[in-house]
Amino acid sequence: MELNEFEEYTQNAEIEENLFKKIITAPKEAFRFIADHQYEKHMVQLLVLAGMTSGLDKAVEKTMAGDSGIISALIYTIIGGLFGWIGYYIFSGILSLTGRWLGGEGRTDTILPVISYAAIPTIATIPLLIVRYAIGFEPIVFDIKFVVYYVVLFIEIALSFWALALLVIGLAQVQRFSIGKAILNILLPILIIFVPILIYFFATSTTS
Repeated sequence: MELNEFEEYTQNAEIEENLFKKIITAPKEAFRFIADHQYEKHMVQLLVLAGMTSGLDKAVEKTMAGDSGIISALIYTIIGGLFGWIGYYIFSGILSLTGRWLGGEGRTDTILPVISYAAIPTIATIPLLIVRYAIGFEPIVFDIKFVVYYVVLFIEIALSFWALALLVIGLAQVQRFSIGKAILNILLPILIIFVPILIYFFATSTTS
């Protein structure tokens, strides 16, 4: 049964008011709302936070290699926040392009809000990354530091998979795809970027 205009307005208002909660409890409904209304509220803030997360993650990797102090970690985080959105914008454009090959309806500007909200679990890793940064090198002695490090790392990985699942669900809504097609839409850019690199790597390694 179709909703009348008042019921639809009330339902949309309820979803908007509880959007962050809906992302967790009813992601399909939340991303349908974002896609249908090209909802961009909080998008910039989420993209900045996602970029900061990426920068902080790089700082943690550098710490594991033993060459990242707190100043460089702050620089990585700030640069990520200022310019990280560019990578997400490019990714949105590639998803739009490859999605059209599959018959999708999403455009760069409609996919970008979906990416920003799908990044919420990734953003939630910020305090976990800070903990791992504070611990420093990967612990090898079984003690409390060892336990904390690997518990935190496990939660980070789980949140990353959750973010990926949200991206698939959101992309399916904005592209009007099945889940399978949405997964393919995400895999195609990876193939486009990495397959030529692998071909070049094997070609140069066999001729050297």
